[in-house]
Amino acid sequence: YEKMFGTKCHGCDFKIDAGDRFLEALGYSWHDTCFVCALCQMNLEGKTFYSKKDKPLCKGHAFAPV
Repeated sequence: YEKMFGTKCHGCDFKIDAGDRFLEALGYSWHDTCFVCALCQMNLEGKTFYSKKDKPLCKGHAFAPV
C-alpha cells in the first residue's frame, strides 16, 4: 500500500509520514529539511530558489559561472 499510495521525499527517498513537515516544489514533495541547494546544501525552505535540471539551487549557485 505504501509503495503505491505513500508520498516519498524527492530529496531522501524516504516516505513522508503524517505529521512530518514537508513542502511541494518542482513538482515533487520534500521533507522541509531535505529541500536544499544541490551544490551547497543550504536549506531553501521559504527562500527564493532556482532550478536547473530539476535540482533546486540557491541564488548564489544558480547564477555562478559554470
